[in-house]
Amino acid sequence: MARIQRPGPLTAIALVAILLGGVGSCVSIGSVGSLFLQGPIREFQRATLEHQPAQNREQLERQMELQEQLEEEMRPYQYVSVPLELVDLLASFALAFAGVLLFRWSRRGPRLFAGAAYANLAIDVGATALGLVMAIANREVMADYMRDVAAADPNAQPGMGEMMGAIGQASMGMQVCTVLAIFAIKAAFYVAGIVYLRKPEVRALYDEAAEEKQAPAGS
Repeated sequence: MARIQRPGPLTAIALVAILLGGVGSCVSIGSVGSLFLQGPIREFQRATLEHQPAQNREQLERQMELQEQLEEEMRPYQYVSVPLELVDLLASFALAFAGVLLFRWSRRGPRLFAGAAYANLAIDVGATALGLVMAIANREVMADYMRDVAAADPNAQPGMGEMMGAIGQASMGMQVCTVLAIFAIKAAFYVAGIVYLRKPEVRALYDEAAEEKQAPAGS
């Protein structure tokens, strides 16, 4: 397709689709895999406690207790999060493949991108809502942990526990803001991509590319 000038926005959409789809696929695989590794990781951590000094052992024990509390809080949500991650894996792969087709001037590229974008947008809505619910559920656990850390410090100043608890809640608030910001950026990309690829001049480029592919060689 050497005779067709590729617009800059089209190149950007294709690149971002490939990157976003690839990263999304890796994240989904890692999220599902981490659920199956929780047990072995916990056993390894318990085994290492025996070889730690007393001070480090107490700190690691508190961290493991926090981890177990968080896992217990999150267990009911796994019945939703695991299927959601598996569907997200497929949608992310479709988005990356759509980006490849856009680069190859395939007529299926814009259609596949639109379908994958709608699917990813719907999944992101569910994942964002689930993430917010999980963050709110974890907020008190994290605040209590921070208070316990301050209480265990013999040199801690009065009121340090409450301040640490407030810091823990503030960190969870930042996590919520980050989740919402990422969702907004991705949603803007999906919508902008769908709108741009529906423009008549963009469709005409893919029609022209299809005609060149079907034209006899040397014509």
